[in-house]
Amino acid sequence: MKADKYAFVFDNYNSFLADDLVSKELFLEILKEDVLPWWENDAKKYVVGGVAKSFQVYIIKND
Repeated sequence: MKADKYAFVFDNYNSFLADDLVSKELFLEILKEDVLPWWENDAKKYVVGGVAKSFQVYIIKND
């Protein structure tokens, strides 16, 4: 993906992995503890070009 910034939108998050809450928790844990910190601190060291880009995650919980 070539872009200046990235946004991931998880719409209707309540339904996402609703039948597998263990996997849902694991997904959030990996996102919070691995993906986001890596993107903030290490991405520009390891990505070709070494340019930091905006990375936004939106979780929309629809009731």
